Amino acid sequence: MKGFLLAAGCLAAMLLTVSCRHARVDPAPQPFPPAPTPDPLIAQGQARFFANKCQECHGPNGEGTDDAPDLTGTRLDGAEIALFLQKPSAHARSVGMPTISADSPDLQPLVAFVLSLKRAGPKP
Repeated sequence: MKGFLLAAGCLAAMLLTVSCRHARVDPAPQPFPPAPTPDPLIAQGQARFFANKCQECHGPNGEGTDDAPDLTGTRLDGAEIALFLQKPSAHARSVGMPTISADSPDLQPLVAFVLSLKRAGPKP
């Protein structure tokens, strides 16, 4: 009987070893993907928006004030925004709107930021 139990025990150990080699091991669960990082050009534009004190007239979220228009509702595209920043209207200049030259490193980031403020959907 001892021989039988020894043989059965050896067979069981061998089967367990073989089955463990072929067992499928699930990989560790993956963490959720990281939140998307903001576009660096937009982030740079936002920094320039505050550094140039644009929020004092346009509001911290570009919502507009009595002193300057709402940027979230602009109908201008990127090229038109760039042109306006390079040559603001006489009224805008008279109330303190700075001129951003075409070769300024601030121009494209500011355009990207203003475009990011635009509301989705039709404009009134």
